Order: sequence, then C-alpha cells, then structure tokens
Amino acid sequence: MYCPKCGTENPENAQICCSCNFTLPNIHKEVSSAAAQTSGLAIASLVLGLLSFCTFFTTGIVAIVFGIISLVKIQKSGGQLKGNGFAIAGIAVPAVSAVFLVPMMLAILMPALARSRQIASRMICGNNLSELGKMMLLYAGDYDEKFPTPSKWCDILNDYAKLIRKHFAAKAPPKAHAIMR
Repeated sequence: MYCPKCGTENPENAQICCSCNFTLPNIHKEVSSAAAQTSGLAIASLVLGLLSFCTFFTTGIVAIVFGIISLVKIQKSGGQLKGNGFAIAGIAVPAVSAVFLVPMMLAILMPALARSRQIASRMICGNNLSELGKMMLLYAGDYDEKFPTPSKWCDILNDYAKLIRKHFAAKAPPKAHAIMR
C-alpha cells in the first residue's frame, strides 16, 4: 500500500507509514461479486449487435464501439462492474456476421449490377442511333428529301450536324496478341 502523504510503498497490513509515520487509511479493496453491477453499455452492445442482422449492420458499428468502451470501463472499475462476456459478444456478433454475410450479399447483387450496366449500355446505343436518325431526317429535309450517299454518310452527317465521333465508334474486339500476353 502506498502512503498518500509521501508515496512510499508500505506492507499491505501496515497502519502507519514506515518513512513519515502518517496513519494509513484502512481500505478494503475486495468488492463482493454480489455488489458488482452488470455494465449497461455491455448489454446495449450485445442488443445492438443482435439487431444488426435486421438493420443491415448499421447498428453493428455502434455495437462494436459500445463493446470496446464497456470493456475499458469494466477493466477500470476495479471489480464494481461486470459484463465482459456481454461486451465481447457485442463486439463479436456484428464483426463475425459482417465477415460472412456481406460477401454473400455482394455475390447476390453482382449479377444484378452487371445486368443494369448492360441495360444502360443498350440505352446509350439506342439514344445514339436515334440521334443519327434524326440528323439524317434533318439532312434529307434540307436537301430535297435525299439522304446522304451510302459511302460517305458518316462524314456528311458529321460535317452537317457536328456530331460527336463516339456516336460512330464501335468497340473493336481485343487484339489476339494482347490476349496471348
């Protein structure tokens, strides 16, 4: 036991400090387990961790933070708080479930995202074709209902309407030597 006056370490059962003769306070460090209370943060951590299944892991982050805070408070309480198991479970449940369930959800969503990308590409292509058709009709209206010649219609429409070159560009297949490497 340390002396509060001089800071000297004394034997545990000493009543008087051996260096300054100060009367040491009689402190009982033992706290009965019946008087110890369960940490409310630890319980909240566990409950929020279990709710993270229903809330798509939004409460899981809060559960992990509450669990860490409650573990620190339980450790510093000197035996007055208990609930280590609740706190650890509150940290582990959302962390472990996120490790297993998030990849499964991504595996389910990836094909849907690929399909939506494909649909968006089709819509852009259709829009480009529509614009080209409108430009051809405008050209025909200005030139006595005659369409551009088949050999130079791209160049004529580009000069006529200042179209963007990417409307005419088709994706080229990958080169064979690029695939071999």
